[in-house]
Amino acid sequence: MLSIRYRVGGFVFNKRSLLGRSHCPYCRKTLGWYELIPLVSYLIQKGRCRGCKGPLSVQYPVVELISGVVFAEVPSRLKEIIGGLAPTLLEGSAFFEISVLCWLLFSTILILIAVIDFRDRVVPDELNVAIILVGLIYAAALSAAPDIGFTGGSTIGKFALLLGFQKSIIINRLLASFAAIAFFGIIIAGSRGRAMGMGDLKLGGAAGIFLGWPDIALSLALAFILGSLFSLPLLFTRKKTMKDTVPFAPFIVAGMFTLFFFGEELVSGYLKLFGYFN
Repeated sequence: MLSIRYRVGGFVFNKRSLLGRSHCPYCRKTLGWYELIPLVSYLIQKGRCRGCKGPLSVQYPVVELISGVVFAEVPSRLKEIIGGLAPTLLEGSAFFEISVLCWLLFSTILILIAVIDFRDRVVPDELNVAIILVGLIYAAALSAAPDIGFTGGSTIGKFALLLGFQKSIIINRLLASFAAIAFFGIIIAGSRGRAMGMGDLKLGGAAGIFLGWPDIALSLALAFILGSLFSLPLLFTRKKTMKDTVPFAPFIVAGMFTLFFFGEELVSGYLKLFGYFN
């Protein structure tokens, strides 16, 4: 609902978005609770308003489905990651609960960013600030957790040690943020702002604080791969040209989720492909 109620130039978190009642964008009818059941209401109403029969955006069920899957799978994936590094932290410690909370907040913000950038071509600064704040809390939890700090809390587990900078959580996060900002800064400067926007740079820098190194680098690599897989067919079929712009934040978000859920398997498979890991 926050992404739907957001208006360019305004705030994502305001009285209207947090406390306002949902209504049909056509007839302005206030919706009842039975019209707001995720996925179910959209399917029962066949994608239309119950009152005026106006067509509802497919954004509603898509975002609801993605959000549901993410919220259902994040805890189990974190249990796998933490259990593989420091099983003792799964019991008798608040670390697991704090990690789940931080990742769910981070995931919620990422979904908001993806939807807003896809629709409005903008990444609100307040969402980047929110990522930084959640990232600092997560980094503090990692620093205080025994046995897991040596990987920097990386989602690729022991493979993170191959790229170094894991001895200090602070240095790790600062490096990740700087690397992302420098990477996007070079692209923006080289293309004079045509290839990337400042919103992508800010998102990369903020996410670096949460993800750390090397996760931010791998996430961005996956983002460009996913972006290419989406854009190249459009160019070949001439549905898009090189002059057209495509919002990139959704691909950054997709890259981060891909790394979180499948990163360890992807890195392992890549190393096996070149004979570096058996």
